[in-house]
Amino acid sequence: MRLCIPTLNFEAVKISKHFGSAPYFFIYDTETGTSEVITNSNKNHEHNMCNPVGSITEKNVNAVVCYGIGEGAIRNLEYNNIKVYKTDKNLISDILNDVKENKFSTFEYGHTCSSHNKHVGSGCSHSH
Repeated sequence: MRLCIPTLNFEAVKISKHFGSAPYFFIYDTETGTSEVITNSNKNHEHNMCNPVGSITEKNVNAVVCYGIGEGAIRNLEYNNIKVYKTDKNLISDILNDVKENKFSTFEYGHTCSSHNKHVGSGCSHSH
């Protein structure tokens, strides 16, 4: 399986708290153990206009693991047959350990991000 994890920097040490506005994506192949980091060319967007799917579909990604994500992005990913899993981990290394043990759950509707700037009471699992 090929995973995509939003990350804060090219070194891919820490997860970015919001999928759509992450500066980079860490792509990891669970079968080969190979990885690469790509730039999110769609990180600057209006709320609900997130479309980084093109960047990751060409990398044959099967799943996204993230901390926070909007419902529109989830629908767009699922439409492209990409599963979306949530994590509460901050370090990419911890997330990869969870991958080995299959310790993920999916986002429930209503517990996703409804705004880039106003997360209080939205059910979003993070803040910027």
